[in-house]
Amino acid sequence: MNYTKKLVSTLLITAMLLPSVPAAFGAAEASKTDIHGIWAESQVSEWIDKGYVKGYEDGSFKPSNTITRAEFITLINRSYGFTETATVSFSDVSSSNWIYAEVSKAIKAGYIKGYANGTFGANNPISRQEAAVIVDRLLNLSETGNAGTTFTDSSSIAWWAKAAVEAGAANGILKGYANDTNFKPNQPLTRAEAVVVLYRSVTVKETLENTPDNGATTPTPAPTTIPSTPAPTMPSTGGSDTTAPTLSGVTIGQILYGDDINGKSNEKGHLFLVPATTAATLTALNQAVDAFVGRKQSVEAAASATITTAGLQAGSYVVYAVDSSNNISIASNEIVMNKKQLTTADPATLASVKMYDGTTSASVTANLLIGVVGDDAVTVNAVATYNDAAIGTGKTITVVYTLSGADAGNYIEPVSYSVNTGVISKAPLSIEEPVLSLVESLERNSVIEVSAGELLGVVAGEDVTVSVEALYLTDDDLVNARPLTIVYTLSGADSGNYIAPTDNTNYLAYVQFHQDMGIIIDLITNFKVYDGTKESVVLAGSRVGSCEGEGICPGDDATVFGAGTYNDKNVGVNKEITVSYVIRGADFNNYLAPEPITVNTGAIIAKQLTIAPPVLPTKVYDGTATAVLTPGTLIGVVEGDDVTVHAAATYNNAEIGTNKQVKIVYTLSGDDAGNYIVPASITVNTGRIVDGPQ
Repeated sequence: MNYTKKLVSTLLITAMLLPSVPAAFGAAEASKTDIHGIWAESQVSEWIDKGYVKGYEDGSFKPSNTITRAEFITLINRSYGFTETATVSFSDVSSSNWIYAEVSKAIKAGYIKGYANGTFGANNPISRQEAAVIVDRLLNLSETGNAGTTFTDSSSIAWWAKAAVEAGAANGILKGYANDTNFKPNQPLTRAEAVVVLYRSVTVKETLENTPDNGATTPTPAPTTIPSTPAPTMPSTGGSDTTAPTLSGVTIGQILYGDDINGKSNEKGHLFLVPATTAATLTALNQAVDAFVGRKQSVEAAASATITTAGLQAGSYVVYAVDSSNNISIASNEIVMNKKQLTTADPATLASVKMYDGTTSASVTANLLIGVVGDDAVTVNAVATYNDAAIGTGKTITVVYTLSGADAGNYIEPVSYSVNTGVISKAPLSIEEPVLSLVESLERNSVIEVSAGELLGVVAGEDVTVSVEALYLTDDDLVNARPLTIVYTLSGADSGNYIAPTDNTNYLAYVQFHQDMGIIIDLITNFKVYDGTKESVVLAGSRVGSCEGEGICPGDDATVFGAGTYNDKNVGVNKEITVSYVIRGADFNNYLAPEPITVNTGAIIAKQLTIAPPVLPTKVYDGTATAVLTPGTLIGVVEGDDVTVHAAATYNNAEIGTNKQVKIVYTLSGDDAGNYIVPASITVNTGRIVDGPQ
């Protein structure tokens, strides 16, 4: 067998120079600032020095960034000199897309076919096992007979990639993590890893080129589907054996998806598991395997072989035996592969108590699926509903599961789950600030009038009305400063579903009894959220009296206005507010403004800040679960205030991995930090801890 595939080192490396590959390896001179000390520093640095690879526009190389399938095949096409094209039928590759020409070349060269659903996935990061298959198809490494390295996570390597991974490891092109023990087949290939894989492949190529080929011709790269490994057509020995092999011990009848199928042949060769409608020809059998609707398994004479059904679709199948002379047995009895019933534990979260919202929905998070075969792409979705939307206890909540994902069609969703502990309680309503005003009665007394603000939280279409009343103590022998309470009452056909807004106590009535001017009320706003000022809003009551007394003469154009000032701008309670008065109007010169008054009931509460989402960088493994990151922009700080935000990230664990849970906690510092509430902590599931191959 020939494995001296001729490559052109210059082309292989020159492909990395071309800036027309969108973001593949950048177009600017790399400064090396972000590769110092990384595991691949020597290889990346050497290729940067030689001009083989370039960086991003900011001069960085970004070694931990991933490389996509489109970028990877573009490098292959140019490094191997593939220029001939073929028709592209992938549903996600349009002729106007830059990748169209590259995909066309790859199809013609025969090393890709795309995904089983008819897409190519150009922007998908290429995984380590997918890259291994590509390299294997181009170098024919798995046909050299080298034994591969056994990784501790070899069970995670897809069946279609096992031979390629082992061949790549055996030839020194692929290395594992953690002292070469873990391969992490599904982890995306990084830019640094791509450079090193190609760097090592050049060395292997030169070794293969120096190996005698015994006159064999250079093979054309075998067709490859990512993710898949097409089964090569079995060569005929050219012998005189025309006797068909005999099948025995085949698993037949009803099975579940994922169950293994066993069988024997009286001759050495292969067993084919294919749809029952497949023609009994060698071409049809191999086409079924190439199209991922069948399986092929080598078998020794009279020895039992096991065929996996993982990745196939539910349906009717048969098994054929094919010997080394390509003689085909009669088909086995029919095997009916049924969908597999999945199970799941009780929901991970189920909100069995909720406030009335007019719906029957309940918040639920499904638990992990139990019974999924191998690396099948299956996701469980859960929807929880109450038996009705009315307020009450002991209500029934039913959780219904559905499945999604590329392989969901092979499974039956878990059975529904229900509890009888649901509770729907009244929903508390909120309301915007009321509108207060002071009018003078016929008796020359100040009277408070109040209008309710907009009611918030009522379900659209429901009949709920709010009424409002301003209450304060009216006894004439009390202190002047008296708390004012705004009380809300609900009415309407649907009001029973709600709790009225909380009483508003943000105001103070300053009451004075005067013989000439009657009852004078000044309304003082004695509560506010920090705004960086010392201002307090005041409504001054009428000072109209008789001309003989101390009040403003009826008919004069003179009105008293009040303005409140806190003793300082900072957060605090029982703060001093001084109310000063002025008189405005054409006749203001005829009167003296009232003397200032002071109350000690002011309150300023801290202002809640928000923050733009942070950029979570890739963390290099260091044995800890913590990281310092640059926070986003702080939102809500009063201009001129001295406030700085800090962010600390804590990963769910220190282990290498992707999609890790990370909790980000913020703290504030600065002279004015005490006037603010720190942004709420957040938890994301996009954390990534990486480590270069050893």
